[in-house]
Amino acid sequence: MCAYSSIHRSMEKQNITNQIATNSAKQQSFSNNILSDLYIACQQGDYVLTLELLETLEFNKINCLESNGSTALHVAAALGHAEITSLLLHVYGVMRDQKDQNNRTAYDVACNDEIRQLFHRPKNNNRFNSNGNNISANLVSIQDIKSRSDRVKRYENVSEVRWKQLRAVEKEFKGPGQLLINTFKSLFCSPKQSQETLWATSLLSIIKKQLDSSHNQYPQACELIQRYMETKKIEPLLYLYTLETPFYRYLTNDTDSSYCLAEPLLHNIGTVRSRAFQGHTFRGLSMTHNDLKIYYSAQQDKNIYLEMNTFCSTSVDENVANFYMKASENEDKIKVFMEFSFPKICSTAIQLYAIPPDLPCISNFEDEKEVLIIPGTIFRVENIETNGYNVKIILDHYNIEDVIEEYRLVVFDHNLPDW
Repeated sequence: MCAYSSIHRSMEKQNITNQIATNSAKQQSFSNNILSDLYIACQQGDYVLTLELLETLEFNKINCLESNGSTALHVAAALGHAEITSLLLHVYGVMRDQKDQNNRTAYDVACNDEIRQLFHRPKNNNRFNSNGNNISANLVSIQDIKSRSDRVKRYENVSEVRWKQLRAVEKEFKGPGQLLINTFKSLFCSPKQSQETLWATSLLSIIKKQLDSSHNQYPQACELIQRYMETKKIEPLLYLYTLETPFYRYLTNDTDSSYCLAEPLLHNIGTVRSRAFQGHTFRGLSMTHNDLKIYYSAQQDKNIYLEMNTFCSTSVDENVANFYMKASENEDKIKVFMEFSFPKICSTAIQLYAIPPDLPCISNFEDEKEVLIIPGTIFRVENIETNGYNVKIILDHYNIEDVIEEYRLVVFDHNLPDW
């Protein structure tokens, strides 16, 4: 049986090698190029040579598309060279979203589950679960309905929510003809520095403070910000959020920390409308009884709304949320499973996973099926179910987009000049 398995694996590797060679021959545009030494070392499974080469190469050379339309990471994953794949992913932090000539990532071509596992996020993190201290640390008592937490903000009724949005809309229309003036300026006046450049500069400054330049994800983080500056698209910033770095922990500290990434995302949220989410998504939490008070009080009074103050990672796969919840079990706290319900499409809940037929994954971890909830998203506590020491909280999204559009029309009509 052992001999058969060995022969079978050898045949699989040979078939993959033959397929790569066949695909290479089809690519006329690459026909005059030569495979790099790094690619050949990864292809041959030579760990020592691969390591030596990696120590001498710039980041863009490690990630380059080779003459056969593949990358070093593609061939290492496809041929099952686990040590080399791990070296590329975890030590040198290569770009996982690079596509080969057949529009496949290295994760797509990984030869088995052992290799695919190397692409998964380390399980000792809290991306899909939360320590209760980050959820309701500032809650004084259940009667203190004015209190706010680090992660959620309370609104007393629908009117308060609507007035908040109206004030935001009114800023866009400061007087008659202001919209036309702003449009004219954006078309014909070149600012000294674009808003995107200012945001990117600020993000890069924060990353340099949060990540040491020797951090394996530092080159990738800088590359993603550079992509944002060049393309003015927010997908690289969403990808940046998914990296497993101290920068992520900084973003989820509080509202002020979240602002550096939330502002550019919200400014161009309409450009990723095709990724807006509808349905149910999940997250695991760990809370004390005091942590839960804000949710119980909101359940009792249906006029109370909660607004997310920081970024919130959720998954459409319940198993992902369950796994991380169990991994962070604490005897002093209650396990909480949170379900976010979006009856209508929500633009501030963004699908980071691949959406067929043409939207690629924009997460560093393709297996997580992440839906990222942006700060400012508003919910109502629909129900809280208790089962022993486990609690399930169901939050219904309050869709304010129709309300915003209604106010936009009213304010715009009011400010239109007679001419």
